[in-house]
Amino acid sequence: MSGPREDPRTKALLEVVRGNYRPGKVVIQLDPENPPMGLSNVNGVVESLISVVKNEEPSLRICENGACQMPIFDVELAKEAIA
Repeated sequence: MSGPREDPRTKALLEVVRGNYRPGKVVIQLDPENPPMGLSNVNGVVESLISVVKNEEPSLRICENGACQMPIFDVELAKEAIA
């Protein structure tokens, strides 16, 4: 997840993600205004995403085994992707 915390588009995508239970799922929200630099020091995927999301509109990326899919910007497409 990326996007400013108070942006309504970020909140809508986050609601979709949190509304779907998957064992082992980890949700990381990357706020471009306050990125998790400590986490990026120990997680290469987070480190690479921080540089990409700085100028991007709120989006969702589904990552597995260290590889992330293309960003999803639309709430309906996000629902389909995580269903």
